Amino acid sequence: MGAFNGGRTKDFLQLSEDLALNIDTALKKGRVALWHDESY
Repeated sequence: MGAFNGGRTKDFLQLSEDLALNIDTALKKGRVALWHDESY
């Protein structure tokens, strides 16, 4: 991905944790995006 991500450290780390949880939850339900750019 060609992007720049930033912000407050605490908020960025929370975002990362939330994304990881959502991805794990989706994978456990057998849900995977057809195209990688459609994933979290």
